[in-house]
Amino acid sequence: MHAQYDLALAYADSLGVEQSDAQAALWYERAAKNGHIDAQFNLATLYRTGGNGVPQDWGKAIQWFQAAAEQGDAGAQYSLGLTYERQGYTA
Repeated sequence: MHAQYDLALAYADSLGVEQSDAQAALWYERAAKNGHIDAQFNLATLYRTGGNGVPQDWGKAIQWFQAAAEQGDAGAQYSLGLTYERQGYTA
């Protein structure tokens, strides 16, 4: 899980490999499915913003922010609320 996350960071930040958000998303998702909170948060952020080979997908952004938020990540909790707000969700 940690190696998957590290590889995702390498692709996201062009550390020894050509920068690719699509490859970063692939490796973030693998780590995220294994419960890696930072991978869940970063993957959600990629889906919220979209671009560079990753389509914008509000549903997936919410899914991954929520996964990290449920594990107690305060940044994910805040981002989840903002994402709901931007999409016009009401309680």
